[in-house]
Amino acid sequence: MSGGVLLCSLAAARARRGTAAPAGLVLATALVAAGSWAVAADALPGGLTASLEGQLSVNRVLLWQDAIGLAKEHPGRGAGPDRFGELSPTAQQTRDADGKPHSALLQQASEQGIPGVVLLGGVYGWVL
Repeated sequence: MSGGVLLCSLAAARARRGTAAPAGLVLATALVAAGSWAVAADALPGGLTASLEGQLSVNRVLLWQDAIGLAKEHPGRGAGPDRFGELSPTAQQTRDADGKPHSALLQQASEQGIPGVVLLGGVYGWVL
């Protein structure tokens, strides 16, 4: 993931002042965000989900699913800051868990709700 961020930042630095490069970066980010949400919601075809679970690890997918569940339970205000670790069954059962779903989008959705996701998107747009 950090390699992708580095590549996007290098691409943004080299881009001219046109709108094509920022639009491409927004599209790439939206595809990654939608993909992680789709994996967590188990909305992809079986073979694709199994392939991605193999690359991501089953534990991470379970953490993402817990984050989706919390986001659905508390859409307006979220579960509260830094509460994912104590509310996620997977994080509690994992021995070396740090209490985070390892996805900024899913963490914001579960802990801060829709306003947190909107603010996260706003910060991303501001940085672009």
